[in-house]
Amino acid sequence: MAQRKSQAQYSTADKVRPYNYSEIPAVRYSVEDGYSKTLGQMMRIMQAHGATSAVSQLEKRKKRIDKNINKFLKAAANDERDEASTYLRTVAIGSNGTFYSKGFLFKTIKVKKQADGSYLVAPLAVAKSKKGWYAYGAALEFSTKHMDAEPFMRPSADRIRDKLSTKFVDAMRKS
Repeated sequence: MAQRKSQAQYSTADKVRPYNYSEIPAVRYSVEDGYSKTLGQMMRIMQAHGATSAVSQLEKRKKRIDKNINKFLKAAANDERDEASTYLRTVAIGSNGTFYSKGFLFKTIKVKKQADGSYLVAPLAVAKSKKGWYAYGAALEFSTKHMDAEPFMRPSADRIRDKLSTKFVDAMRKS
C-alpha cells in the first residue's frame, strides 16, 4: 500500500497564476535617483540653446549609468537568491528541535524584473493542505499557528547588505 503525504509542494509556475506577491516574503531591489529628472530638464535647456554635442554626451553618460544600475540590481537580486538558497539547502534546527532540510523551497526562489525596473526575489513554492493551497515560503518566513517562524529572506538580505554598498559604488564609478 502506497503512503500518502499530507502535503505536497509544487512550483507556483505550474499550479498558481497569477501569483499574489503580497502574500510571500519577497525582497525588492531598486535604485531611487534624483538625477534623472534634473538631467532631463538640463538637457532640454541645453538643446534649446544649441549645445547638441553636450546633450549627446550627456545622453550617452545617462545610458551608461542606467545600464550599470540595471546590472547592479540584477547582480544584487541574484546574490540575494543565492544567499537565501544556500541557507535553505543547509540543515537547520526546526522549531520542535529536530534537524531537517528545507529541501524543495530553495529551488523555487526566483528573480523577476518588474515593470518599474526593480528586481523582485521571492520563493514561489506553494503547498497543499487540507484547506487548500498556501505560500509555503510565507509560512516558513512568518510562522503559522502550527509552526514557529524560521526567516530566510530577510536575514539573507541583511547578510549581503554591506557587500551591496561597495558594489553600487563600483558600478557608478564604471559609468
